Amino acid sequence: MPRASAPTTPTDVPAFTARERQVLELLPTYLSIGAIGATLGMRRSTAKTHVANIYRKLHASRRAEAVEQARRSSILPPLDRG
Repeated sequence: MPRASAPTTPTDVPAFTARERQVLELLPTYLSIGAIGATLGMRRSTAKTHVANIYRKLHASRRAEAVEQARRSSILPPLDRG
């Protein structure tokens, strides 16, 4: 089954809940899902659900891919290559 194309333009940017956006902002830090949950005051299972929703909305199958798609779609700021 072919995978749907990832968002590429601002009109293709998926809508995230406030909590999904908070979780998404922590994905580039490479904290564990449990640590993301603890940072945001939620259970690991809740953080895991948010991560799964983020992956689905960004058509990603892993964290690095989700972060890349979010940066490409200007959801996250570009990588600072300082």
